Amino acid sequence: MHHRFFQYSSSCLKLVSLSFIVFVSVVQSLHAQKQLSAEEAFQLGQQKQDSSIYYYDQAYRISKSNGDTVFLLKSLNAWGQEKLRRGDFKDVRTLLGQQLDSIDYHQNFGREYYDVLKTYNYSLRALNAYLPVFQSVNKLIEINPKVHGKDDKEMVDLLMTKGLMLGNLGIRDEARENLQESLNLSIKLYGENSMETAEIYNNIGLVFRSMNDYDAAMLYYSKTYDIVNELQPENYYVLSIIKNNISRIYDQQGEPEKALKLVNEAIALNERSGQDNPSLLNNRGLILLSLKDYKGALKNYMEALSMRQESMPENHPQIAYSYELIGKVNLKLGKIDASEKSFLKALEILESGETQSWDLYFTYMGLGDVAMAKGVPEQAIKYYNKAIGYFFPSFEPEELWQNPDIQFAPYNYGGVVISEALIRKGDALLAMQTGDSGVATVERALACYMTALESFKKQINAATSEGIKFALSETGQDIYSGALNAAQKLYTQTGEKKYIEKAFEIIEANKAYVLYQNLHAIPASEKLLPDELRSKYAILAKKIENHKKNYIDLKKEGESVTDVRDSIISAEKELDELNILVRRKYPRYFNYKVNVSQTDLTGFQSLLSSNALAIQYYEGKEGYYVLAMSSVKADFKYLNKISPDQLVLENADLEHYKKAGYEAYDQLVKPLIDEFPGIEHLIIMPDGKLNEIPFEALLTREAGQTATFSTLPYLIRTHLVSYHFSASLITLNSQSIVEDTENRMLAYAPTFSKSSGPLLTSRSANDSALVMNLPLLPKAEKEATQVAVLYGTQAKTGGQATEADFKKYAPQAGIIHLASHAIIDHENPLYSKLVFSPGKDTVEDGLLHTYELYNMSLKADLVSLSACNTGVGKYYTGEGPMSLARGFMYAGAPNVMMSLWSVPDQSTSIIMQDFYAYLKQGYSKAEALHKAKLDYLESADAYTAAPYFWSGFVYIGNLPEELNTGRYIYVGGGVLLVFIAMFFIYVRRKRKAQL
Repeated sequence: MHHRFFQYSSSCLKLVSLSFIVFVSVVQSLHAQKQLSAEEAFQLGQQKQDSSIYYYDQAYRISKSNGDTVFLLKSLNAWGQEKLRRGDFKDVRTLLGQQLDSIDYHQNFGREYYDVLKTYNYSLRALNAYLPVFQSVNKLIEINPKVHGKDDKEMVDLLMTKGLMLGNLGIRDEARENLQESLNLSIKLYGENSMETAEIYNNIGLVFRSMNDYDAAMLYYSKTYDIVNELQPENYYVLSIIKNNISRIYDQQGEPEKALKLVNEAIALNERSGQDNPSLLNNRGLILLSLKDYKGALKNYMEALSMRQESMPENHPQIAYSYELIGKVNLKLGKIDASEKSFLKALEILESGETQSWDLYFTYMGLGDVAMAKGVPEQAIKYYNKAIGYFFPSFEPEELWQNPDIQFAPYNYGGVVISEALIRKGDALLAMQTGDSGVATVERALACYMTALESFKKQINAATSEGIKFALSETGQDIYSGALNAAQKLYTQTGEKKYIEKAFEIIEANKAYVLYQNLHAIPASEKLLPDELRSKYAILAKKIENHKKNYIDLKKEGESVTDVRDSIISAEKELDELNILVRRKYPRYFNYKVNVSQTDLTGFQSLLSSNALAIQYYEGKEGYYVLAMSSVKADFKYLNKISPDQLVLENADLEHYKKAGYEAYDQLVKPLIDEFPGIEHLIIMPDGKLNEIPFEALLTREAGQTATFSTLPYLIRTHLVSYHFSASLITLNSQSIVEDTENRMLAYAPTFSKSSGPLLTSRSANDSALVMNLPLLPKAEKEATQVAVLYGTQAKTGGQATEADFKKYAPQAGIIHLASHAIIDHENPLYSKLVFSPGKDTVEDGLLHTYELYNMSLKADLVSLSACNTGVGKYYTGEGPMSLARGFMYAGAPNVMMSLWSVPDQSTSIIMQDFYAYLKQGYSKAEALHKAKLDYLESADAYTAAPYFWSGFVYIGNLPEELNTGRYIYVGGGVLLVFIAMFFIYVRRKRKAQL
């Protein structure tokens, strides 16, 4: 039956085709008797819709033979418009593209040329040809003012399209800039509250979401929703789309429960519109996937597919997308054959169509994952190479393991998705490893990971927002883990140093890279940007962060956020306009920011003294990759099954600490230090949970039953320990010229009371309540006063210790000491703050926030944060804790003393005063803190010698030269030495009596 139906259908098609040929022949014979002019053929095309294509083509050909460019373009455009209406996008792209290549714009036929170019651009949009769309829309933007004059309404759409294409091409900062230009023009021509403007707000939100800047995306989606809801409250279809977009943010932020609630609301809204929208069901499926409800996800994907099959041609790309999603969830369910079948169906549709779709990339990736699940890594690599080829059309490797050259990427920046394909290709190569080809195969896998890393770093370098960089950094952990795994295998098998060098490069790309990039760019901004522009950047940054803080405070207090949200959007628009100006007028500055170079292993080793050992940790899934480096030697290990979270430092139980303190040392330090004899100084660059551990408090041997906290074999008794974020930052700081500012000391110790300043009270009830409930710090004022006396100055205490005073004098200070309270915001780390005295200031609120430090420029060689938790904050994988200490480094301080927990007031005061005494004697900062802690331990009793009291303060900063251990100042045959020793014994006994 099906065969007969097929034959009948074929016969009908042949009959129709024959009739059409006869019809065309008759038409041609009739007009052969009278030669048509181009105008007459054009008019017939307008009158006879069924044969309009033929007549427009005749008009085009006649005009071409007559050399009439104006009418040629007019006919060509009419032909293209009719072809677009019929869905023949490829024909339009081919013919119009050829003609536009052969004709240059001229004012004599400017409007006609513009119209053809616009039709050509529409065909490219329909084919998802992002790069050609971008190129043609650029030309339209150039010609539009010549044809239509200034501020033409079409320019709104053109700028918006350019922005969207830049976003699709991964050039997302420029995408934002073009969308902002479109937005400004739309507001001017249509008004703020218009559907045209709402569409642009929504598209800006899409770009921010694609950049992982979810907070910004949420603001723009919220603004879009408010406009549409005010203008067309019963436009349920559009409102449901916006709610759906917002639900995607919640899901991507790791809040799938919230996302599910919102997408269900979107689906309910859409049902009121009476229209189908399978995208909502697909989104609900994605959210259920996050919740690991794979069967629920599959059900939604199947419903969406059924809906699309009823309303779309069978080869529509959206149907392919549904098959792709079904393939992914089936793979999660372990239904490998069903998964492969779905992906192959998607591939069949996508390869048969005329459109370019990102889904082709994801389908190839899915088929590669299926091949891996079936245990056929060679087949998987073929598919991963096809996925890579989507972005590199000329990439046709002769050997499976070969990779594209990222510097010749077709787009400005390699994207995250390219990195994903390269990672999985590397994983597949590792799966192919055999005894005979082991080293060669792992080397090829490492090459994949390194290419992925290069592509990924371009993406981070291109982002201008720190929040976007953090989000990207977190997504790159599979690259670092895969690359380190391969490098470690190769080093274990060969022992060659080049693999240690690779490991160093990989870890450095993951160690406070964003902080390094920002500090790296500061000299360029000072040299390449005028003071006026740098000042504008600082003012705008502060304005935006102030608005964002108010937004968060108002949300916490249940108040309306509409006005402050609009203020954020307005300030962001100003910032984008400034970026456009700087990008165009000062391209060298932007190029410097994007092209970031880091130190290499040899360069870093040259900075190490002969008695120093630098240890870098990278937290893997089950253990740590560790690099140990002296000035002459390096080693690379994988330390498995480590549990540093067993080490409790606050209120530690002695017996538990004896065991945990030694186990942590035995696992984390001993395997490395044993191979480097003569080491006295350890430079720790921690990762993950290790950021919370003061290594000097670890125990170098097992303690006996009678040992107390005061007699435990702490690492500090045998080694000096200092810390840093990365080797590249150490190298960068070593290259800086440090001014002799030692005598310009600033010491602050605010007074805390049950009141707050006028500005703080007006700004945030939450912050005001926190400040009014802070306890007194009785030792802080004495500490600041005595420290200041050492440097011949007076401390700012009580009501003098205000934020305004700090901001006035801190930029010129050489040493800054802050004895105060810190309030840590773990959710929004830029709003962590140091507390100053409230005073009567109406400009500053008495709270020095981290984001304010980002806009300061300090010359201080040392900042001591004698406050609680100044080294902790929200942790970003790869970047570390977003702490106040990091904020001071961002502001320019190369050396910072910070605390890892709520340190006790009394022991802090003792250690700080001794630290400065040793510093004044000429000891390096690391040595001074080391000796101050040892002094404290010698005077402490069995209870106060617990690490909680003395190890919470750590030093992050520059490296000392050869250690000054055992150095003395001899005066008059040793008389002064004896006097100093007697004085310290007296002071320690007095302190012990006070404890």
